[in-house]
Amino acid sequence: MFLAQHVIFEGLRTWSYAAGLCALLLLIAGGIFLRLLLIGRQAKWQYAMLLLSVGVGIWALIQAILGLQEFVTLVENAPSHSLGGYPHAHELVYMANIQACQIVVVIACVTFVVLCLVACWPFSFLKRRDQSWAAQR
Repeated sequence: MFLAQHVIFEGLRTWSYAAGLCALLLLIAGGIFLRLLLIGRQAKWQYAMLLLSVGVGIWALIQAILGLQEFVTLVENAPSHSLGGYPHAHELVYMANIQACQIVVVIACVTFVVLCLVACWPFSFLKRRDQSWAAQR
């Protein structure tokens, strides 16, 4: 199994998997946030946050698939007898794909943190209201 043992372009596969995991995390969090929004009526900007998180999740998934596709293309077209200058000849494409995956991972993580803050903010208000009601009793 040549593909599994080939490690000259390992960084691209690793960052593509990371982008895929971030996409999965954002899509699951978007589904949970949609459920929270449907339970109670929320402000319109929170629905926009839901669309943003799902959009970033789909974008991260597409970038992960493109990175893995490029990894497979680079590994399958590598010469089997001698690598020589092959990694250096494809370094520009390789580094561009790694940087794209890294950018997607950072944007997806920031979007996830903002989504968590937005999702918890309305419920912290409800918690304070319940505590003040209990203090009045």
